[in-house]
Amino acid sequence: MTTELPNPSELAANSAEELLAFAAERFGDRAAIGTSLQKSGVVMIDMAHRLGISLRVFFVDTLLNPPETYELLKTVEQRYGITIERFAPDEEGLDWLGQTFGQNAHFYSRQLCCRIRK
Repeated sequence: MTTELPNPSELAANSAEELLAFAAERFGDRAAIGTSLQKSGVVMIDMAHRLGISLRVFFVDTLLNPPETYELLKTVEQRYGITIERFAPDEEGLDWLGQTFGQNAHFYSRQLCCRIRK
C-alpha cells in the first residue's frame, strides 16, 4: 500500500464516491471518516455504506455535547452496523482547564479550551 498522493487537481476531478474508494484502497484501515454528525459526515457514512466501502468512523467528543448528540451517535451506529470510534479529552487536561479557568473556560481562552477538548 503506497501513501503517495496524486496531484490535487487529479483528485478534484473525482466524484465523492471515487474519493471514498480511493481512500479505502490507498490507505486501508488508516482511512477514516471524521464526523461531528452534521450533514456532510453522515452523508459520507451513508455513501460508503451503500458502496460497500468499509471505512472507520470517528467522533471527537468534547464532553460538552447535548444528550441528542449521543442519541444520534447510537442511531447512526445501529443504522449502519458500525461502531463509531470516540476520542475524548484527557482527564488531567480537563481538570487543569477547570481549575485554571472555571466552568466556562471557552469564554476566557477559546483556543486553549479547544486544544484541550479536541
